[in-house]
Amino acid sequence: MMSSSYAKGVDFDGLYSVVVLDLEFIDEVRKKIIQIAARDTGTAKAFNELVNPLRSIPPITTEITGITNEKVSGKQIFFYVGRRFINWLKEISNNFKKVIIMIAHNGRHSDFPLLVKEYFDARVHFPYYSVVFWDSLFTLRKMKQLGIVPSASLGMCYQYLFSSPLPNAHDAAADVEGLIKVLEKLLKCKLCSYEACNALYNDNLGY
Repeated sequence: MMSSSYAKGVDFDGLYSVVVLDLEFIDEVRKKIIQIAARDTGTAKAFNELVNPLRSIPPITTEITGITNEKVSGKQIFFYVGRRFINWLKEISNNFKKVIIMIAHNGRHSDFPLLVKEYFDARVHFPYYSVVFWDSLFTLRKMKQLGIVPSASLGMCYQYLFSSPLPNAHDAAADVEGLIKVLEKLLKCKLCSYEACNALYNDNLGY
């Protein structure tokens, strides 16, 4: 899809929407999403909503994320929030006429399978035909192997590159912004550009 012979003169923005995603969730045997955050890197349009998991949030999750039972008590369940997220994806992709490249850190083992499961459990159809999942962890692991960064951890990479802690770490919206900054710093180009997506694609070959 993104070969090195890809014509750089093509209107890349007219073909793809590059979205960075992060989820916060109850990390137990039966995981439940409690926050969905995403940003379209081409337009800066953002999505950020809390989700009522219909069960108590354990203290360890609150300690990590700052999300309490009180914060989600008046929020809607995934069935409704998930549908709004799909509508947001539909809007930023021009009614799914553009392919959505969805990037998440450790998405392969965390965000993507959990998102898929939540949609399946809610009996809501997700537009898989329009979405390509890419895991930025592969890119940071490659950078670590090359000696460019000391770790593939998002927080540690941010600290190394910007000499300060990742602001509001483990808030999904803050993690989205932090991942965008880290990737654009390392790739030396905007995340919505052909160059960035070609590099990320190559790192995700075999995913």
